[in-house]
Amino acid sequence: MQRYSYLCLLLVFSLFVRAQQPDTSISLFFPIDSFELPDSEKEKLDEFLATIPLDRLISSSMVASCDAPGSSEYNETLGLNRLNAVQKLLPKALLKNLESSVNLGDKGEEKKEYSDEDRRVDLNIFLGKEEIDYGPGIEELLSKLKPESQEFEIDPRKDTILYGQEGSILIIPANTFKVSRKTSQIRIELNEALDYSDMLLQNLTTTSKGQILESGGMVNISAWQGKRKLSFVRNRNIELLIPKRDSLQNPQIFKGRMHDPDSIDWTAIGRPNLVSDAYPDFNYCCSCYTAINCNFWCRLGRFFRGTPPPAPASGGGENSCDVFKYFLEKYEVESTEELMAVVSDLLAEQLETPITTPQGLFWGLEELNRMEIKSRLDSGTATTYDLNYYLADVRQLGWINIDEFSKRPNWQLTRLHIPISPKTHSDVKLVFKSQRSILPPNRTNENGAFFKDIPKNYEVIVVATQILDGKYYLAMQEITLGKDEVKLEFEELSLEEIAEAWEDLNSI
Repeated sequence: MQRYSYLCLLLVFSLFVRAQQPDTSISLFFPIDSFELPDSEKEKLDEFLATIPLDRLISSSMVASCDAPGSSEYNETLGLNRLNAVQKLLPKALLKNLESSVNLGDKGEEKKEYSDEDRRVDLNIFLGKEEIDYGPGIEELLSKLKPESQEFEIDPRKDTILYGQEGSILIIPANTFKVSRKTSQIRIELNEALDYSDMLLQNLTTTSKGQILESGGMVNISAWQGKRKLSFVRNRNIELLIPKRDSLQNPQIFKGRMHDPDSIDWTAIGRPNLVSDAYPDFNYCCSCYTAINCNFWCRLGRFFRGTPPPAPASGGGENSCDVFKYFLEKYEVESTEELMAVVSDLLAEQLETPITTPQGLFWGLEELNRMEIKSRLDSGTATTYDLNYYLADVRQLGWINIDEFSKRPNWQLTRLHIPISPKTHSDVKLVFKSQRSILPPNRTNENGAFFKDIPKNYEVIVVATQILDGKYYLAMQEITLGKDEVKLEFEELSLEEIAEAWEDLNSI
């Protein structure tokens, strides 16, 4: 019986060792006492890397063997430098889950001679199982769901106002773009992503270097003259107005960069270029007409009828209280109290009690202006501004996002594993219910999708799509992070049905 137990332990140990063996590996040799890899070894490495199926990659490791004459400290430094030399030659896919170490052997300083084993770096590759051929991958499904860009033909020599289908507004001054033919029309392409469905259809997420963002709206802007992509003339920019769906406390402007086909990362480009609605200024102006620093009106003034309000004597900004005076003149009243009464009468059917506070007046005027802004912009006779927009200077084209960082205590973070395969035919995201945030997984392999450092106890909807043999599948499950397990149930749907299911998320 004891002999049988030993045999079982030996079998288990042999299977464990076998499981740790790399699927493929290569040894690269350095000259004695050097960490510069010879060209012949670099060519050998390139040929090896070309054979690796990166779509099946799980992890990789590097081990530098340095058991040469000299101190352990010297050999360890030499080994680390050799590891660094090889690492610089590896593709990004191998660097994501790469572990490195230096093997100093057992002989230490007693060794008197070099050998090939003392001057090498071993690169080990661990692969997942080869996937069954299910036809086109997930990129095929995501590309079919993506809506076409909105296109506008404009004269680059004229001031132009464009408005998107979802409510975004572009204000483009004359001669903003570098064009080769000034008399030729240029094409503006616009993509809007203001709601969950827009973001999912365009495969967008809300993270900045791993930190969760809460989005106030995203747009993608590009300009073309024929097949030539245009850029701004130096020191020129356009104004972007994004309708406010939620009120962000600390909004910033972010630029987006697609660092691989199915993931976008956002980088903050500064807070000063962003002006949201000016309720604090509005409240201030309700009781005082003193000039204060607010650029919203004057930056748009050239596009509206009349002359922009003059800057105050201090030169520190424009007089935003002239905007408030506009409403007094429009409704033919002389005080804040009279303006409240008029707005209350106009919105009597929608109000339970009359407006008595600056905040109530602010939102009342917003409601009255909501239907006016579009027709006024169309006709070029606008004499007011919409109180429900973010205004941003756009100084570069591409994806622009109005976001703020989500605040989460570190002690309330958790992890989540979602079993889903095959990975090249699947896509998984977390849609938050309490804030407009969409998270991609930190890592995906044949065992599923892995999320880390996500806020515990938040309610989210797991949204997963698959394409198998040309057929489309969708699964959505509501869970509480840190409490519920994910058990996805996929349903075969058409592209239109997937889009309709995502549109329902806009009401959560």
